[in-house]
Amino acid sequence: MRGGTKQDSDPPVSLQPGQVAFRLLCRVHSAGGVIGSSGSVIKRLEALSGVKIRVEKALPNCHERVINIVGDATVEKKISMVVSSGNGGNEHEEMVEVSKAQEGLIRVFERVLELQGNGGNENDDINSNSKGLIGCRLLAAADQIGAVMGKGGKIVNGIRNSSGAKISVLKEQMPACAAPQEAVIQIMGGVVAVKKALAAVSRCLQDCKVGERTPGQKSSHGVSHDSHKDSILNNNSDSPTFSGNFV
Repeated sequence: MRGGTKQDSDPPVSLQPGQVAFRLLCRVHSAGGVIGSSGSVIKRLEALSGVKIRVEKALPNCHERVINIVGDATVEKKISMVVSSGNGGNEHEEMVEVSKAQEGLIRVFERVLELQGNGGNENDDINSNSKGLIGCRLLAAADQIGAVMGKGGKIVNGIRNSSGAKISVLKEQMPACAAPQEAVIQIMGGVVAVKKALAAVSRCLQDCKVGERTPGQKSSHGVSHDSHKDSILNNNSDSPTFSGNFV
């Protein structure tokens, strides 16, 4: 059984006021390694970053699974990223300010890279194209994409320039695990570039003021996808919940 002993579905996680949820896509064959034996890896990542992590069930004919990361949206932490000056130059440490939710997202993505053979070696050909690029795919509500793009693409172009990553928004040929009215934010580049861009993109999503929206629709696997309400959420019984299981 992939990921260790099969467990019953985790108890749902409600999105509380002051929290944000990120939805990271990973390949189906990598999900077990993100979960770990009896959920050991998820438990370690949750303890490290103070978030809740739920992996949604695999869907037929879908090559990806959704990892929900739910945590506080307050930017109060700093994490280290090793940044290369390029062309074989020296590396230096750069501190990036993040929330607990963002740190959880980045730590989960780092685990995915480890499983796919790209834990830090940008020359590794596993899960890379001929130029050694790796990818990261996030699901986001379609009405939040403007917060990442900015007027005339100003924000996304700034992230591209500062990180060196390529960022695109895909609204067609969506994976079956996506909810209606979601889009894929795809980030491509070297390991460092993608991680820097992921921090910046997730910050835009986190800071986005969702405003009044209808309650989230539920997919066929029963997870509410009104998933990016953050600090403006009212504390009520309609708060979105996220479920998952260890398989």
